[in-house]
Amino acid sequence: MPITEEKTSKKKQDAKRIKNNEKELEKLISETQKILDQAKSKKVIHANKAAHKKSQ
Repeated sequence: MPITEEKTSKKKQDAKRIKNNEKELEKLISETQKILDQAKSKKVIHANKAAHKKSQ
């Protein structure tokens, strides 16, 4: 079962990293949404595709 424990450990580490970097994560999310909105307004991508990407 060492593989299972390793996977669990990695998941816990990732969760800790996310908690520690919440502000950075929120900043990245808002920047990404801004880029998607700009691409949509310039008709580089379809509006539905932008909405789908933002919801992920």
